[in-house]
Amino acid sequence: MRYLVWFVLLTSCRLDPSPTALPDSLYFPLQTGNFRVYSVTEHVYRPGQTLLTRQYQWRHTTGTPFLGLSGDSTYPITYAHRLNSDSEWHTDSISAARLTSAEALLTHGGQTTVMLAFPVANGTRWNSNRYRNEPPDEFVMQQCHTPFRTGAKDFVRTLTVIQQNDSTLVSQDKRVEVYAQGVGLVYAERQQVRFCAAEAGCGTPTAIKSGIRQFIRLTEYGNK
Repeated sequence: MRYLVWFVLLTSCRLDPSPTALPDSLYFPLQTGNFRVYSVTEHVYRPGQTLLTRQYQWRHTTGTPFLGLSGDSTYPITYAHRLNSDSEWHTDSISAARLTSAEALLTHGGQTTVMLAFPVANGTRWNSNRYRNEPPDEFVMQQCHTPFRTGAKDFVRTLTVIQQNDSTLVSQDKRVEVYAQGVGLVYAERQQVRFCAAEAGCGTPTAIKSGIRQFIRLTEYGNK
């Protein structure tokens, strides 16, 4: 009987299918009709002026693909904004996104940025400017395949891209993006500010003299 039990257990393990690995490109999904709506909060600091706070909604909509110069399917992404749910959408601009076996690329204003690098793995680093005639700008991938919560939404598998995270007594430059599998970008943070430091008449050294703090949180997504 003991041997029969072991046989049954071993057979059950063999019959239990292993989970299917999903493609890394699902962190940057491109499908016609996909849309994502974000809540955006911006704090703008200006020398000698009161803090300006702006709140609005931002929508990304994926259009019908076309063949790019590289021969890959390229998807137009239309950006629009509105003040709140009772307002009309106003188109801002259009970018182009495409996927290769090694990268997720976004072209905006004639400049291409490598948003993600594949395969997805903690510690992966890449030059986001490698298609530009500009100095290298290194991104690093962290917290891969981990849960993340933003607002009232929970995502089971996400990754975090640290675009920049420098802070000194004079300034702070922090740019972070979080992507969820099957959804795309779900959170972004940009803090680029200059502190008063030791400037005369500035009050506390850590007071912000100029710059912006921006927080982007996904509130709605789907396919039209």
